[in-house]
Formats: sequence, C-alpha cells, structure tokens
Amino acid sequence: MIFDSESVFEENVITVLKQHGWKDGVLRYPTERDLLDNWKGILYRNNNDIDRLGKYPLTDGEMTQIIEQIETLRTPLALNSFVNGRTVSITRDNKEDVAHFGKEVSLYIYDRKEIAGGKSTYQIAQQPVYPAKNKMLNSRRGDLVLLINGMPLIHIELKKSGIPVSQATNQIEKYAHEGVFTGLFRLVQIFVAMNPDDAVYFANPGVDKFNPSYYFHWADYNNNPEAPYELDGYLTEINTGLIDTDYMNANFNKWLKALKENSPELAEMSAQLHRSFAALSRDEQRLAELFLHDVERGDVEVEAGITLRDYITRYAAREKNEQVDKLVDRLGVNRSVVEEFLAERIDEANINEFGRFDVLRSSIDVHRAKAFFEQCDHTPLPVFKVRMRATNMLRRFVLIGGFDIDDAYDTDTQDGMEGKHH
Repeated sequence: MIFDSESVFEENVITVLKQHGWKDGVLRYPTERDLLDNWKGILYRNNNDIDRLGKYPLTDGEMTQIIEQIETLRTPLALNSFVNGRTVSITRDNKEDVAHFGKEVSLYIYDRKEIAGGKSTYQIAQQPVYPAKNKMLNSRRGDLVLLINGMPLIHIELKKSGIPVSQATNQIEKYAHEGVFTGLFRLVQIFVAMNPDDAVYFANPGVDKFNPSYYFHWADYNNNPEAPYELDGYLTEINTGLIDTDYMNANFNKWLKALKENSPELAEMSAQLHRSFAALSRDEQRLAELFLHDVERGDVEVEAGITLRDYITRYAAREKNEQVDKLVDRLGVNRSVVEEFLAERIDEANINEFGRFDVLRSSIDVHRAKAFFEQCDHTPLPVFKVRMRATNMLRRFVLIGGFDIDDAYDTDTQDGMEGKHH
C-alpha cells in the first residue's frame, strides 16, 4: 500500500496497533506532564490494595521520587533493570494515609511474565512532546510511543512511502544526541524506524552509542525479510526482551566464531558480548557466565539454532530443578505443590490464598527435616523448633523463588538467607 502522507500512514499504524493489543487508549499530543499523570493513575490502579496505597492516590511528590530514581540510572543496564524489576519503592508523603505516612511502600510497576495479560495496560502516545534539554533547541515531537503500564518503552519513527528508513534512524539518533530522551523518556527501551515497506528495530544503547550493525530488519519465521505493516500482530509482539536477545545473540555468534578460530579478536569479541549482557538480570548474567565457561572448557557443544538466551533458560531450569530436588529431599515436602508456588507470582499478601501454604507446610516430613537441621547445626533440636525452621525456610523459598538450601545454614533468621538465593 502506498502512503503519500506520513500523517495518514501514522493513523493507519495506530489502527493496526489497536486491532492487535494496544487497546487501552490513544493519548494525542501528550506532554511529559500528561504522561506522568497517566502513569500516576495506572500505578494507583495497580497498587490500591490496603498494604500499599489503599484509598490514597499518589502525590506529585511521590511521582517525583520515582523520576529522581530514574534520573540516577546512567546505563542501559540500569534502566532495563528498573523496567524489569517489577517494583519501585517510594516513601509515602500523603498525610491522609496515616498508616503509611513516612514509611516505605513498594509499588508494582511491570512484570514481563504478564505481557498480553495480567494487570498490563497497553496505550499509544501519538505525537508526544519531548522537551528540549537545551533552551537553545526546540522541543521535539515523536511520531508514536508505545506505553506499557504507563511507561514509554517503545519509540516509533515513521516515514511515508518512498522515504528510506535510514532517514528515520538518523532522526532517532539526532533526537538522542540532542538529549530529548530525559526524565520519563529515559525509560525508552526500543526504537523502531519504519516506512510502509521496511522497518528496523534496535535497543536503546544510550546517547551517541548507536551502531547500525545492530539494527535488525523484520523477518518472517524463516528469517525472510518482510514489511511489518502487512503482518498481523508484529508490532504488538515487540517486548523489551526481543531486541536485547537479538543483539546479545549476534555478539554470542561472533564470540563463538572467534573462539573456534582462536582469533586474535577473541578478547574484543568477549568484551562486546559481556556488554550486551546489559539486558540480563544479575542472576541471568551469572548463568550466562557458567554457560560460557562450559563452552570454553569443551563441556558443552553448541547446537545449531539454539540461542544464548535458550541456553540461559536451560541452565536456569536445571538449577531450579536442583533446588527443588534438594528441598524435597531435605524436608520431604510435596514437590508438585512447591512447583505450583514457583510457577506463580507469590508475595506475602497471597502466599496462603485458599490455604495453599498450609497444605505445603503440612507435607513437611519432620524426621527428614530434623536430620537435615541437626546435620547443619551439629546439635540435637526439639521437634517444635524443627517445625518452625522448616516453615520459615519453606516460606522464604516460595517468596524468593528458590535457593540452594544446602548453602543456607543459618535458617533461623532472614539475614542468614541474604545473598544465598538464586
């Protein structure tokens, strides 16, 4: 389809997005203040339970606390970790909330496991205003920004038919150089440059660190280039992990080639690969390092078509299974119930929903638990203390999402668990 007008193309893209998941409204010509107010409302809606905000909405001061936290994050890794960290903490300054005034409250912001479901809200910001960093420069207008739970995560720059996509990428780079991605807009994770016939997408690398080698074209299942505008759902399937994974795997393949050839560029390729770990959590980085060491030692033969992200997932699953194996062996608890807990997002508010934690606790084999704790402590323990310690260990295990219980010798205190879960 030919689009001689960029504005007509823009409206058509919005229509496609709304048809494929971005269904929670279009914010037209919003300023940063407008988007902050929108985010504030979504945060309140997702956190108005009694243990968080209750019936007292967020104040401007509390939103300022969040923006100040964002402003201190200086690297793509730090910003990505914020977005994928699930929660952000504030100190309540709403005096009407007597129960929490002056206290720290943890707010749910986003969980990538809930993409296309859960509490997620999907909105489109049309022609958002990016405030100029320098008063000598004019404010800029983006074309489209996609908001997940109120956070501006994907910036789309459009060009009409006949205008090369490179003009859109150049415009994005210019905006970044001018410093318009500040404040709330520092959260932008992904850039998309697009015309009706072609598109590229790439992770936000930070100011003046753009590299066209990591601009990826849309492709079909068989990796044949395709125009995204014609494809159902492609624009709605972008998430903060997709581009990061492509970038990381490109670096992994270069590193693997250099390793096999014993290339003098191996050190450089290794450094580039490790820089691309910015999208990974600290735990995922640890697992990636384990895998790379296994490859270097020859303990793992890399399979064709299996990505680095796939291997990280495999290592994580193997480690989690080992942790559950140990828990079941040491405490004798019901494995299927433990796995059900680990498959859900568990917190203090819902841990005993429908009495499920009571069911798990009742499956403790006191004799096996007693033998385990006495071996750790090298001293006999009364049954009541065994039950108490086993219950505390189970509670922490499901809240944290698992840990190696053989590393957790001091099981009577929370401090004894810090830094030991995986």
